[in-house]
Amino acid sequence: MNSFSFMKHPHQWKQFIYVFGGTLLILNLLKNNVHIVRNNSDSLPFKSFIHLTNKKPKKGDYTLVDSLWYETKLIKKVVGIAGDRISYTAKGELKVADLIVGSQKTKSKDGRHLTPLKAQIIPEGQVFLYAPHPSSFDSRYEELGLTPIEALQGTAYPVGGGNPNE
Repeated sequence: MNSFSFMKHPHQWKQFIYVFGGTLLILNLLKNNVHIVRNNSDSLPFKSFIHLTNKKPKKGDYTLVDSLWYETKLIKKVVGIAGDRISYTAKGELKVADLIVGSQKTKSKDGRHLTPLKAQIIPEGQVFLYAPHPSSFDSRYEELGLTPIEALQGTAYPVGGGNPNE
C-alpha cells in the first residue's frame, strides 16, 4: 500500500502541497528570524531568551548588541531613550530618567580600567542599555556607553525563571 494512498482525489493533493509549502515557508522564516540565545553571565536574572532578529526593541525590552570590549554579544535591557536625563544622585549612584541603575566599578572583572559614563541627556538615535547585576558591563561605562539604535539586534524575550521587571 502506498503511504499517500489516502489522497485519492486531486483536491487532496492540492491541499497537501499548500500545507507542505506553507510549512516550509514558516520554517524558513523562523530559521532566519527567530533564535534561542543563552545568557552565560550573572548580569541578568534569565538564562534563555527567544530572539526576534527583525523586531525593533523599545524602552523596557531586552536586546542584543555586539561588545568590542568583550568580543561577544551582550543581552541588555533598553532603559534610556533619546531625551532621558542621565544624572548622579547625592550618593553617587547613576540615574537614568527615574531609574537608579547603581554605582560603577573602577575595574572590570579581568582588571581593565572602566570609565564612568558622564551625566547628560541621551541624544537622538542613542539608547542606554542596562542589566541589574551590580557588576554588569553596560551603558554605565564609556567602554560600552550609549548605543546607537542601529547597533541593536532585535528584541529578546526571556524564557522561564527570573523577574521580568528587572
